[in-house]
Amino acid sequence: MSQDQKDKALRKQKEQERQEEESKHREQSEKKKLAREAALDQAVNEWTNHVIPNWESKKHAARARDLVFKMGIPPKLRGQVWPLAIGNALMIGKELFDIFAAQARNARLVKKAYVHVYGVM
Repeated sequence: MSQDQKDKALRKQKEQERQEEESKHREQSEKKKLAREAALDQAVNEWTNHVIPNWESKKHAARARDLVFKMGIPPKLRGQVWPLAIGNALMIGKELFDIFAAQARNARLVKKAYVHVYGVM
């Protein structure tokens, strides 16, 4: 076998090894993704069926803390959980919230323009 043929065979072998390694990596990534999705589904189920409906009795339970600190609050439930968790002592309704949000956006725009013009705040 000539040197060129040996080099070609070696390159082919290295390419096959690289492809096998990439395949293993993709497979492991897919397994991790599926495990995360399954854990998230389980967390959503637990929040929806056990924690949220029984908030007053469950909010200080060890299991609820574990759910928050290990998995976090599932994104699709945050709109339900945060108002329960932090309350609304000021009784701010949607209309007043929208007014405050608009004022905050305007303040950011003013600050951005000021920094653009003067270079500092």
